[in-house]
Amino acid sequence: EDIFRCNVKHCPCPKFVEARKVLDHLERNHGSITQGKTTEQLIRGNFLTMPKNLEVHACSYCNVAFAGQPLERIYTHMQDRCGVRHPNPSDVIFSCRFCGPRRQFDTLVQLQKHCQYHLDSVREGRLNANPVAKGRSDSPDRYRRDSGGRPGYRSRSCDRRSRSGSSRSYSRSPDRNRRTSRRRSSSSDRSDVSPQKHEKFNCFYCKFSSDSKPNREHHILQEHSNMLFRCTVSH
Repeated sequence: EDIFRCNVKHCPCPKFVEARKVLDHLERNHGSITQGKTTEQLIRGNFLTMPKNLEVHACSYCNVAFAGQPLERIYTHMQDRCGVRHPNPSDVIFSCRFCGPRRQFDTLVQLQKHCQYHLDSVREGRLNANPVAKGRSDSPDRYRRDSGGRPGYRSRSCDRRSRSGSSRSYSRSPDRNRRTSRRRSSSSDRSDVSPQKHEKFNCFYCKFSSDSKPNREHHILQEHSNMLFRCTVSH
């Protein structure tokens, strides 16, 4: 599975999507075992396992991101949910699952080279040498919590953290807001009107139209009940 995994024996919550989550988990729940050990020592000592795919692709139009998934997955989201007809890499916010959403990259190639550096560092034994239990929140290569108690990604319970490749939400930073503003102004393919805000629900039997699906269903029940299938067994 393409996730961060805690390998401590009998751990009840071993799976995580983000590096910060599993490191916090090890410190909080297995501190007697991991105290004073560096991230490299934890990985090489098999206390935790890193995923092979460290990429995160986030939508610049909303708060949705996908970890460890191909670029086409975020493109499909943009087309289906955000009304972007022809998404391209400039519409995507690239970040690393190990460093967190505060560190972003301009291109997919830059992100891939960065992620490969992490994987090579672990394999060659040259990852950062800072002990896990000391100053992790101040390290630029670690995930950090926002002041409002909301992490860079939306926090999840243990069982929801275990879902590899699930969509994640970012807290917007000033730099990201500026990048997002530029992308929105330069994107010529995005629809002028969001389909989610102005979607119309048309009646199947007449020209009635409504802004909400419940209103359409109520109309059909009131005006076209004789057209609906009816169960002859129940009363």
